[in-house]
Amino acid sequence: MHITIKDKTRKLSYYEKRGLSQFIVEKCRTRIQDVEWLKHVLIREDGYTDYLGYWTYRYIPIDNRRTHFKTVIVLNATYLDNVDEMKAVIAHEYGHNWTCGYLLIQGRIRDKYGERAPMLYYRIRRIDPKTFSGCYSKGWSKCDKEVLAEDYRCLFTPVKDNHRMQKSIGNPSSEVEDYLRRFGHPSSP
Repeated sequence: MHITIKDKTRKLSYYEKRGLSQFIVEKCRTRIQDVEWLKHVLIREDGYTDYLGYWTYRYIPIDNRRTHFKTVIVLNATYLDNVDEMKAVIAHEYGHNWTCGYLLIQGRIRDKYGERAPMLYYRIRRIDPKTFSGCYSKGWSKCDKEVLAEDYRCLFTPVKDNHRMQKSIGNPSSEVEDYLRRFGHPSSP
């Protein structure tokens, strides 16, 4: 498996781009299906924004009844000075690809931001539906999809520093890990 890295900054060498691709495939929890969703990682200088990176997707019609989607991870090289910093952001953004991707493909959400993650996740993660939302209406740290991506990063990548919402909700438990491990299986939660 291979991930395409498009470096609009032209700062990374062939080997650095290859290393980013290998990081996703070899160091993050990936399956053929979720790797195939990722069209590419785009590195560009977006200027002084409020993000280091983001994940986005677009539905692609397959036939009259089914759709597929392709995703892109964008890294803002204005802030990211080296490959290790890029890997840390990729670990979180691939968490969106993985968690939201399986929720989308299973029809458990139709929109990455707007609908809540499954209530079972809220219960297992011990987050309050009155405090957290399926969108950014209550802020970045109160969006359930951001918690999911951070849980993925902490549990399934080598970038295991503290969860960014640790002070308010703690690090993910083994119960959360078990729940996420079942994503993508036919009998998943």
